[in-house]
Amino acid sequence: MKSIKVDLEPGYEGDGLLKFDFPALKHWEITADMSSRNWLGHHDEGAVFLDINNIDIDYSCYFKLDDGGFLDPVVFKVKVDMADSKYKFDNWFWEIFTYQTVEFAIVVLENSAWFTGEYLFSAVLGPVMDAWLNHYQVTKVFPNPLRGQDTVDTLGLDYKNTRDPLITDKHIQFYLFGEALYKGKGCADLSPHYADFD
Repeated sequence: MKSIKVDLEPGYEGDGLLKFDFPALKHWEITADMSSRNWLGHHDEGAVFLDINNIDIDYSCYFKLDDGGFLDPVVFKVKVDMADSKYKFDNWFWEIFTYQTVEFAIVVLENSAWFTGEYLFSAVLGPVMDAWLNHYQVTKVFPNPLRGQDTVDTLGLDYKNTRDPLITDKHIQFYLFGEALYKGKGCADLSPHYADFD
């Protein structure tokens, strides 16, 4: 999380965009055993190694409000970098035969991310962001202030966006409306009440 960078940049028609620099994966090694038989009846076995390093994903986005008050990112300028990935096969024949296929697949993924990534990330990141923000609810547990009492109480905040956020190249502004929650239910009246200890 410390390596993720978020910045504001100029967008289109005077609006701004959020720019994310997301180092997605530092190291990923895939090892498998492969067994093959060709049309001449020759049988080959060997280990396959795919070593993927330093996958970096960059994209820019703005947010649109859906009917439920949740924000959905609209993604632009997706860039995927897998330059440090390596492929190795124990059998020299299959390594020659499949190496270019794997390298070509990586190049296709990197180059197609510019246009397919916009549709993919725009559709996927909305539900992920909703779950990460706990569907726009914040819960705080308060312990009993009296010593020797182990009881707790739970207060929460349920908030929703009322319009699309305003993004410029200098700031981002959200428009929120919400209510306090007590034991999962709304409690608009926060005025003090008489305490009856009978």
